[in-house]
Amino acid sequence: MKKLLLFGLFLALAASAQTVVETMTVKGVKNSVDYDETDSKLQLTNDSESPGNNVFYGTNGSGVRGWYTPSGSGHGDGANCAAGEIPLGVDASGAVQGCYEPTEADITDLDHTATALSAGVLDATTEIAGALCGTNEILEDQGGSWACISTPGGGGSVTQSSTVILEGTASSTGNNLAGVGDTEIDISWDATTNDTGEVTSFTNGDTEIQIANAGQIRLHTAVAVIDAGLNNRQTYGLSLNHLNSSDVLQYQYWLDSFYVRDDANDYDSGLGAGQLEINVAAGDKLQIEVEILDEQTNSGTVNASTTYSTVRVEKITY
Repeated sequence: MKKLLLFGLFLALAASAQTVVETMTVKGVKNSVDYDETDSKLQLTNDSESPGNNVFYGTNGSGVRGWYTPSGSGHGDGANCAAGEIPLGVDASGAVQGCYEPTEADITDLDHTATALSAGVLDATTEIAGALCGTNEILEDQGGSWACISTPGGGGSVTQSSTVILEGTASSTGNNLAGVGDTEIDISWDATTNDTGEVTSFTNGDTEIQIANAGQIRLHTAVAVIDAGLNNRQTYGLSLNHLNSSDVLQYQYWLDSFYVRDDANDYDSGLGAGQLEINVAAGDKLQIEVEILDEQTNSGTVNASTTYSTVRVEKITY
């Protein structure tokens, strides 16, 4: 009885398997997957058990599926182009279609409009020669352009020189230091040397020395009293007033102070002096001033000496 049942079960399973096979054969499979009835296995359309190395599965020019070997001798990674060359492109299979080496002519059509250079910037097209500067030369910024000049001698040392542009003594009138009606006395001068190219319109008796050109000025001055004409005591301050061309005071430089004691025994002399270097603009003015700091009385006469009261103005150059 048991053997009969087992045999019946075997027949039923065989029938079921036959049904599955018949169903797959009739309906087939999707896309590139086929069923091999001989081996009862699934496989790719036009599959091969050993397709070989470096082949790919796809379609040919007619759309037939299968394993194919790539055509052409190289790929688009540039490996088959010489050094400095560029692959022009690849075909559908990845093969390089050609190589190209760029030349200078390929960039001649580039258009660039340069803007004006800022001050102090080197112009590479006109100012930088092949060797730049020659032997014993340095590059100098000359404002609007650069130029090669001879290397300064003496290890870069600077030599200063000066030229007297005005020199003189105190005028015989207008220099009463007694301070009658004023405690600030501007000394007037008579010039023995006057460079009209450097000093503007100076006339003897003037109190202002106007400088024609900008630059560096050195001033020496002394104001002396030899024989005061009153019984008095006074303390003075000596200064240089720096004015601009509009007579606006730029700065008052104090140079010295001195004391005069006048009495019947002629003990009545005193002197103040100083030297100063300043930078001036064209048209600036220099003025020597004596200011009464303290006094017993402001009557009488205390004249500045026309011999020992002096002024000297020098222009400094390098």
